[in-house]
Amino acid sequence: MKTKHEISLTAEQVGEVLAPIVGVVLNMKPERAQYWIGRKKKLASEIGKVLIGENPYTDLIVDWQNFWRELDGLDSKEHNFSDIHIPEKPGEGNRRLLIMDDIAL
Repeated sequence: MKTKHEISLTAEQVGEVLAPIVGVVLNMKPERAQYWIGRKKKLASEIGKVLIGENPYTDLIVDWQNFWRELDGLDSKEHNFSDIHIPEKPGEGNRRLLIMDDIAL
């Protein structure tokens, strides 16, 4: 499965997170499994809300993080925005989210 996000978890971490999910799936009734098979996007969204938190900006944050890493020429973990908090959009109207980072060009 391809992802546009950089994978920073170890294989052990992935296994530890997936183990309880697999346990739930194995105990699921076939009818319930079929329900989720027909709603894979919704399933991914719901699991994401639980595991990652309900942040509608996750993809945008990762895009900005990758932008700054490319601009700075880094393949390292510099420019890590995983802990960034974005408040609710104030008021009405169009807004554009810009995430700035200190870099030495």
